[in-house]
Amino acid sequence: MAGLNDDIRNRSFRRAYLIYGEDGFLRNHYTRRLADAVCGDDTMNRKDVSGKDTPLEALKDFTDTMPFFAEKRVVVLKDTGLLSQAAEGYAEWVDGLPETACVIFSEESVDKRTKLYKKIQEKGYVQEAAHPDDRAFSDWVLRKIGAAGLSVTKDAFAVIAEMPDHDLYRASGELEKLIGYCLDKGKIEKRDAERILLREPANRIFDMIDALSAGQKKEAMACYYDLLALREPPMRIIFLLGRHFHQLFLVKTMLAEGRKADEIAGALSLRGFVETRMERQARRFSEERLRTLDARAVDLDYAVKSGSMQDTVAAELYMAEILEARKGGTPG
Repeated sequence: MAGLNDDIRNRSFRRAYLIYGEDGFLRNHYTRRLADAVCGDDTMNRKDVSGKDTPLEALKDFTDTMPFFAEKRVVVLKDTGLLSQAAEGYAEWVDGLPETACVIFSEESVDKRTKLYKKIQEKGYVQEAAHPDDRAFSDWVLRKIGAAGLSVTKDAFAVIAEMPDHDLYRASGELEKLIGYCLDKGKIEKRDAERILLREPANRIFDMIDALSAGQKKEAMACYYDLLALREPPMRIIFLLGRHFHQLFLVKTMLAEGRKADEIAGALSLRGFVETRMERQARRFSEERLRTLDARAVDLDYAVKSGSMQDTVAAELYMAEILEARKGGTPG
């Protein structure tokens, strides 16, 4: 987001911007921030359009009109779908925008082959708003907690930072609840995070693999039934287990190569405490058995989709095989 921040800080605005991507929180935050920087809440010089109804002629009339006691007129176009189709005339409109106009497109998804996308890229600025990586998410969480005047214990932070996909919309709401719950005592502890935050499937998968890799069948099955109660399909449980064992295999091979913890964490985009937890899990399996478990998820997926095995049977069989496979590792 450096380019957007520079433009806002320097008040040097381009004629067209596109902010797109899966993270709605970031997309809306920067769209609003940019539009406010250009003309604030000046309704005489600002036009906001949402949805599919985007009449080109009305937009052209607006941007071709000189600003009223201001430097620029701004149009904010949100979720129009114009960047996912052949939008006739819009690329030409962007190409001919006067210096006194600024147009901001905010879209969840785009087709980079469209004329409009290419024209915005040529004439303006394109920024993807993707979910933040592990380090950026961790920094964001710490800033939010610090701004509220709270401290957080290491194990509580580990629970917070494992929220899946790092969707800032969802995470922001959950974090606000947690901060409000802990304001009086000034500190967030592990039991607070576990009590307040949603128990997400990805967290339970991690807990399940901890239990499986330690040979704790009862605890692993409790996690499994929690996932079913969360309406997580058995096929997705198999997928998540397989993805995790693929990462464990990579961790194991890097350890065998003598790679250091911070190097492994960087290569796999892992937070330090997650890398430590995965290293512990990886040491409980041999490299060959991790390779087998990685491939086994694909076999079970095919068996279910081809009709030769029920999904619940496949998921439970996979867990049984994981429990058996850990015997080839080292105690951890």
